[in-house]
Amino acid sequence: MRRNRESFFSLPALVLMGALIALALYLLFPRQAVFENPDYLETPDALSIAYLEVLLRSDSDNTPLRLSLARALGTTGQLERADQVMAPLMAQQTVPEEAFAYYLELQTQRLFAIPEGPRREARKDQLFADAQALVRQPYEPERILELLRPASSWLSQPRYLTLLQGVEDRMTSPGQRLQLALEIARLEEAQSRPGMAAATLRPYIDTVRPEARDEFIDNIIRLELAGGNPKAALALFKQKLPDTRMSEPALTEGIRLARLAGSASDEATWIRQRASRHPDNTEYQRELLAFQLAAGNLKAALNTIRRLQKTPNGLTHEDRQTMAQVLEWNDLPQEALPVWVSLYQQTGSSQAFQRSVDLARGLFQWGTLRMLLTEGARQERLQPDGYITLAEALVGAGRFDDAREWLTEGRSRFPRSDTLRERLLTLLVNLRDFPAAIELLENEPRLSDADRIQLASLYWRTRQPERALALLDFEPQDRQLAETVQIMRMDLANSLGRTDILKREYESLLTRSDSELTPNLEERLLNLAALFEDYPRALSLSEHLFLETGQPRFLAAIAEYQLALGQWQELEQTLERWQTDVPTARNNPRYWSLRALIHQRNDEVLAANDAYRAAWELAPDDENLMISWAWLQLANAEQFADTLQALLARIGDAPSPAAYPVLAYGYSALGQPRKALDWFRQGMKTRSDDIEWLLATARLLEQTGAPGTATDLRQKAAAKLREDPSTRASRFAVYSEEGLLKLAWKTLATFPRNGEGDESDQAGLRETLAYFASNQGDTLVAEALLPALDGRNEAVRQRIEQTLRTTPENREQQTGRYVRQLDRLNSPRTPEQQRVTVQDTVNLHQTLNRAIQVGSHWQNLGNFTVQRSGITGQFSEDEFRWQLSANTLKASGSGRLISTPGRSSETSFEVDRRSGNGAWSVSVSQLPRYQQDDLAVSAAFDQQWSDRIALGTGYHFQERTPDSAEAWWLTRRDRAYASASYTPFSRLNLNAQIEQLTVNSLENDQLADGYGLDLNATYTIFRNDPAWIISAGYRNQQLSLAETLPTSTLAALDQPLETASLLTEEYERIGVGTRWFHGSPHALYRSTPSPRAFLGLDAGYVLSTSTAEIGVEVGLGWRVLGDDELALSGRWSSEGLDGNGRTEFNLTYTIYPGR
Repeated sequence: MRRNRESFFSLPALVLMGALIALALYLLFPRQAVFENPDYLETPDALSIAYLEVLLRSDSDNTPLRLSLARALGTTGQLERADQVMAPLMAQQTVPEEAFAYYLELQTQRLFAIPEGPRREARKDQLFADAQALVRQPYEPERILELLRPASSWLSQPRYLTLLQGVEDRMTSPGQRLQLALEIARLEEAQSRPGMAAATLRPYIDTVRPEARDEFIDNIIRLELAGGNPKAALALFKQKLPDTRMSEPALTEGIRLARLAGSASDEATWIRQRASRHPDNTEYQRELLAFQLAAGNLKAALNTIRRLQKTPNGLTHEDRQTMAQVLEWNDLPQEALPVWVSLYQQTGSSQAFQRSVDLARGLFQWGTLRMLLTEGARQERLQPDGYITLAEALVGAGRFDDAREWLTEGRSRFPRSDTLRERLLTLLVNLRDFPAAIELLENEPRLSDADRIQLASLYWRTRQPERALALLDFEPQDRQLAETVQIMRMDLANSLGRTDILKREYESLLTRSDSELTPNLEERLLNLAALFEDYPRALSLSEHLFLETGQPRFLAAIAEYQLALGQWQELEQTLERWQTDVPTARNNPRYWSLRALIHQRNDEVLAANDAYRAAWELAPDDENLMISWAWLQLANAEQFADTLQALLARIGDAPSPAAYPVLAYGYSALGQPRKALDWFRQGMKTRSDDIEWLLATARLLEQTGAPGTATDLRQKAAAKLREDPSTRASRFAVYSEEGLLKLAWKTLATFPRNGEGDESDQAGLRETLAYFASNQGDTLVAEALLPALDGRNEAVRQRIEQTLRTTPENREQQTGRYVRQLDRLNSPRTPEQQRVTVQDTVNLHQTLNRAIQVGSHWQNLGNFTVQRSGITGQFSEDEFRWQLSANTLKASGSGRLISTPGRSSETSFEVDRRSGNGAWSVSVSQLPRYQQDDLAVSAAFDQQWSDRIALGTGYHFQERTPDSAEAWWLTRRDRAYASASYTPFSRLNLNAQIEQLTVNSLENDQLADGYGLDLNATYTIFRNDPAWIISAGYRNQQLSLAETLPTSTLAALDQPLETASLLTEEYERIGVGTRWFHGSPHALYRSTPSPRAFLGLDAGYVLSTSTAEIGVEVGLGWRVLGDDELALSGRWSSEGLDGNGRTEFNLTYTIYPGR
């Protein structure tokens, strides 16, 4: 078979090959349009560039082709050729966008290819010009901005900003303008002009979308802050968030902006809002507090403090300190003190310690102050002032020993501290530990002048005046101290009686000039002049001081010294001057007393009396004034009998020894010898060497029925007379007047018998002796004394004979004589008649009782009341006093007795005697008991051993038992006691009494025995008008009781009782009381002029029952008809010995016959 040979190039094959070649050529050699695509050649080669050049030459107006060639050249680094290719395009009026964009990119590459230097700067200038040309192109603003944006990396910011600002006017839409503004603001901020950036953005706030507006405003705020305009930033913030209810971050931002802007009001508002929303946030409260304090708003700060106090765990030490300070600034030191104390205890802060101390001291919180200072002292952080403050706090708490201990320790730490030493010295002096104070000063290595004065004062106070005086033997350089030393030296010399030193000081003061004398020294000189009776100098000094000071007291001194010098006329002129120059002179009692002396000298008795009355009305308690007035009235006793009586009574309320003479002689002149005798006896202690006093006392003793004692006093006076350097005639006068027979006879024997003597004196002596002998019943002596019968002594002899031979008067004759004496009281009488009248008056007083009293006394004994009604009489004879009483008793109920005690009678008799410093008394009483009577006896003796100490003892047999109402009726008590009294000074009395007690039943079965103790202190504040005393006391009674009551006692009770139900086994009480009184209502003697009253209050604590007890007493007595008194009084106490309350009421009427 014949195979056909295949042909290689067939027609279809050729056609196919042609198609493939054409496709390959199409693919390998693109068309011109391909080269016009700028993105076609990514990595152009020389062939492509050559091909593009050929194509461009063939079509030079083809802009895409030119751009492709320029890009190819630029890509291969042929920047110059690329620039030349682009030049025709850039020379056009309107440059295509793509061409301008690539041109700028090409120029940028050329710029970066040039190293730093002038060429590069020139290229930058060219680029800036090209960019300016870009702005002028009619492109879309967004496109221009897009093209300009790469230029920001090589253009300077001002030039770039200029380009952007050139585009700004071409922006038409708000969005475009906003974007351009953002870019401009970015550049301005980059140029460190944030303020301009903020100004650029501010107009576009309203154009920003709502969702982006807050961020936009925040950016402007940031720029304003960066530009130093915080106020504008704050305004934008407030514009952004006008609502007051801002979020917490917004509040924080607002606070920051307000603080930067200095807007205190906005800052305060937002801080306050944030703190109010978060009261538990300590940081917010702390910030608010700091702002409030910076603004000085203390009240608001206090409210913030209150919130901080609710979260104490989150507080720092600084917070606590601020809290304490705010509390102080708001005047709340009481709240600040615990905060300071707590802060000090936690931190040991010095400031907290000091503030705690200052506040505790200012608030008088001595306990806190003591705690702080004590702790500070233990830590050795106290300075001398701290130790002093600690001591003051301890002293305020009464812990004197602790104060002393800390001051001593402080002194050991600061031995050179004068203030510590002075405070320790002051404490020792106030504690009256004068020996320790003296030791402190004596141990000082060197004493200042002031210390020596202090030491001398301590010597003086410890009764070492000689050492004090010796220590003051120096002259300080300081004039004030020198004056103090001199004055103290004079005072010491005066107390020691060292007139030589006083004389030396007096002469020293006289040598000084007026300029060297201070007013105090001038007054001392005046006093010394008066002491040494240099009255002329005292008068001149008083006149000088009055002219220098004008003080009325020196005018009064002038009058006093004129009185001492007897310059009556000058004294009267001084008083007139006193009245003229000193309007208040008539209110000065001394002015009137001096007036009275002038009237008295001029025998103007009534005027003198009126002057004394005027002085007394101004000074009713001036004893010296009343004494002078009483002497005036005493000299005219008949004229002033009524007023003298009242005046003497007032002087006698609480007299000093200086008042004894006027009281004694005054009552004697008023015909009240017993009262006068009492005062003579009191004055005997200080006037035992006064002959006239002894003789006057003797006369009164004789008148009141004590001739023996009177004789003793006369003998004592006679002994004094023998020691007296006076003449025999003066002794004779006294002997003859006082009836001292033997002494007068001896005196008569010394008179000359040869007619040289005074016959009248001898005759008078003989007559006196004859009367004395007749009074003694010695007829022979009386007749012998009158041997010669002549006309002169016949009448005397007859009277003496009548005296010797008279028979006793009967009662009718005596009554007639008394009536005749009454008729002649207001008529002139001879001395003999006056003597007889006085003697008869004394006899009447001796035969009459001194007081009679009737009345009733209701006494609540606990379970029932006993009424005692009756009469009491009292009278006295010389040193003896008798008292007799009779009463009826009636019980109001039976209490725990089986029946009510019946009405019964009670009598008692008492006699006592007081002689000298001793006194004794004995009493016997018939006491009704339950269904029987008892005899009770008591005796007591008291002795005044010295001026300050008195001792006493006594025994009471079968007295009543006051423990309970039943014991009052069913038991007897025997009590023996011893007492002691000490009077440190006139106003204070300390008394102690210890008792031995035995209580028996009515059948003498012993029910109890034990002891009692009383301690009392009484202090007199005022002595009269009214008198006022305060007292403190302690009572302790301890009894050992029988286990059971005897059968006889139980039979009298309505129920079986133990012994402790009747008797108090243990009673212990402390108490204080006070009493005001004027006289003594119910007294059997007339104590003060009517009315008389008292008021007493007392309070106590019964230790044995742990209960408080109070008591009240009040009484009043007044004159009704004459020399009498109607009185009533009452007392109530909340608790007695048995625990029940006690009440007493007393009503009496007293008459004082023979007064």
